[in-house]
Amino acid sequence: MWIAPSEKTIERDLKLDCSGADIRAIWKARNAAELFTIFPPVKDHARRLPISAGLATLKRMAIDTAGGFHGVEYLGLCKRSGQSVYYCNAGDTYATTFIFKGKRLTVGCWGRHCRERDH
Repeated sequence: MWIAPSEKTIERDLKLDCSGADIRAIWKARNAAELFTIFPPVKDHARRLPISAGLATLKRMAIDTAGGFHGVEYLGLCKRSGQSVYYCNAGDTYATTFIFKGKRLTVGCWGRHCRERDH
């Protein structure tokens, strides 16, 4: 199951080029065909990716594009789950953004979190 924050949380915490409903619809798409229907521009991205790129990769790219971010970047492995963690580059380490961990989409600030952990 693909988990996403509420529309209210998305729209309250982020300045996007789309609605919270758009982000939730992209993240909850069940397959690539449904994703292409919800957000057609991601089809162009899919053509440039290797065949091994999965649905999660396409969804991250779609959210990045729809939201007006500056690319999806790898943050590292989650110590608890071992899952890869990615985020949408908002142009500032301390800006609120989308963070992707497996099938979970959250809203947060990875820079502030890392800074607090280091002290």
